[in-house]
Amino acid sequence: MNFPAELTKTMKRVGVLAAMFAATRGSGAQSLTVSGSPGTLRVQAAIAGSAPTPVSNSATTYTITVGNNASSKITARLNADMPAGVTLTLDLAAPSGATDNGAVPMSSVSQDVVTSIPKHTSATKSITYTLTATAAAGVVPSASRTVTLTVIAGA
Repeated sequence: MNFPAELTKTMKRVGVLAAMFAATRGSGAQSLTVSGSPGTLRVQAAIAGSAPTPVSNSATTYTITVGNNASSKITARLNADMPAGVTLTLDLAAPSGATDNGAVPMSSVSQDVVTSIPKHTSATKSITYTLTATAAAGVVPSASRTVTLTVIAGA
């Protein structure tokens, strides 16, 4: 299969929405905030005979606070699925004692991205977004997706 030297595939990643409020009483409350949006991710190049070159952005962070409740987890989902042949993965670095589930492919179904976050945790960690596309995706019109992060207590 021959790939053109230059593929123009555009997926615009804007607006990260952090959902929170697993609990709201006293020191048992959880909170999750995100530092901002990662900006536009655009897959536009490929080496002849190879798949298009993925693009990543690690400019944003999240801050999580877990109180006295049992361990917690963070889930992530998109407001709409990605087009065929295009994948957005999300990798949240885990706080000490928690489990990082690696680069998780995003969809409109919630996925665990960090699990086993111990109680009494307060940390700011990195978020890495990676956009990949296959040659079969063709030219994809610019679009945006919102990632919703949710902290769930007792999970």
